[in-house]
Amino acid sequence: MDTDPDDAPCLSPITIDACRYPAVTSNVTAGSYAIDRYLESLGDERSLHGEGTAAPPLFGAILARTAMLAAGTIIVPSSAVDYAVHRGFSLIAHRPLVREDALVIHSTPRCLIATVWGTVLKVDAKIECTDGLVSEQSSEILFRGLGCERFAPLPLLRESRSFEPRPHNRAEPFGTTNIVIDHNQNRRYLECSGDFHPIHVDRDIAVAFGFKDIVVHGLCTLALGLKSVSKMLSISDSRRLRSVRGRFWRPVYLEDSVDIFVWKDSDRGRDGLRYFFEMKRSLSNRTLLSSELLFTED
Repeated sequence: MDTDPDDAPCLSPITIDACRYPAVTSNVTAGSYAIDRYLESLGDERSLHGEGTAAPPLFGAILARTAMLAAGTIIVPSSAVDYAVHRGFSLIAHRPLVREDALVIHSTPRCLIATVWGTVLKVDAKIECTDGLVSEQSSEILFRGLGCERFAPLPLLRESRSFEPRPHNRAEPFGTTNIVIDHNQNRRYLECSGDFHPIHVDRDIAVAFGFKDIVVHGLCTLALGLKSVSKMLSISDSRRLRSVRGRFWRPVYLEDSVDIFVWKDSDRGRDGLRYFFEMKRSLSNRTLLSSELLFTED
């Protein structure tokens, strides 16, 4: 995928009938062992997440993955799965995800969106616990080069645009930092995420699908960016994160040097402190990911 933030056409979506395609429900537990493996895969510190009592915010995406995939398979033909790449993700946290939480996940396919690069499937998920809603998530999966005719026949109901963040007005960034993607990053992440898509594992297959090398998982890239930005902002407790939205513009490869630029929203709202960040490949300065974060104040 080689989309450009300044040239991202999105055509009219096909809204999916919720009665025809009901939610897929699953039951999971936020187990401490799985959380610790996730932290280890990112080089993250347990103490930064509720002094060790909570899970990192994006760990919920790992838990929801199976239910969201099951919801997607209602719409997506099996022949299209290998063409899938993550295009966008958003999360609203209603409360921290606590270790050993017993959770119910409801996942629903929402719409198909035709773009010049292929068809995007949007899938939403709600994570609930006995005390109420934990988080709401939405993922956009791009099926590269495939038209809507390859998917379930659905009526065209309305026009809109998918999430495409425009995080700043090109002012000077609030801060910058750099990370280098470790050559073993995929191996660690896929073992805890369960995402063994061939483009994350096999270089020959990744190249056959039009990439230059093995591709780093999109949610892994977002998590690494969030960790770096939180450290830059001296945010020592991830429970302050209230929402995150991310748009994946280009693939990130192992051993990439990535520059991270952070902007602070000049309008302090009642809902908290809002920041935007972009991750760019150091050699080309081309945008890889853009994101919007909302934190509560101290």
